[in-house]
Amino acid sequence: MYTDIENKLDNLVAKNVMDEWRWESDKLLVFVNDSDWEEFKEITDGLFVLYDNGLKAYIQDDYICLDLDPDEDFNL
Repeated sequence: MYTDIENKLDNLVAKNVMDEWRWESDKLLVFVNDSDWEEFKEITDGLFVLYDNGLKAYIQDDYICLDLDPDEDFNL
């Protein structure tokens, strides 16, 4: 159902732009090393829908974890 999103995320992992993504219930978790954050933002410009609230994210050690809703947070 979300093949386009999954393919884009797989490509970002293959290019070492982000480290990992996985489904957790109905959410997508995307893990980005904090040292890659600026590059990640540049490359994914336009991929995410950013309104007033932005995206939900958590900082875990040296990773940033984005908690994404595939129906609302992606601009496809």
